[in-house]
Amino acid sequence: MVNGAACLFLQSPSSLHFDLQAGAFDLDVFRVSLPGANDAAGQGSGDLPLEIRGRFSVDELKTSGALARGVVLSLGDEPACD
Repeated sequence: MVNGAACLFLQSPSSLHFDLQAGAFDLDVFRVSLPGANDAAGQGSGDLPLEIRGRFSVDELKTSGALARGVVLSLGDEPACD
């Protein structure tokens, strides 16, 4: 289960802001389910039509057969859902 807050700003340029927490998260499943996510990891927002600003705290992160505990992923600038 994922908990937290997210907001979508539709003005130009559009942006998605989020601050989320999860007990366990499989990064490989995420990459398959979100078009452009593979490019977003290292090259801006890839094919995504918006800016992403977020923080994702995970107790256990799984990816490519590896497991990491106590992970915080940050994308872009600090999220701001004001």
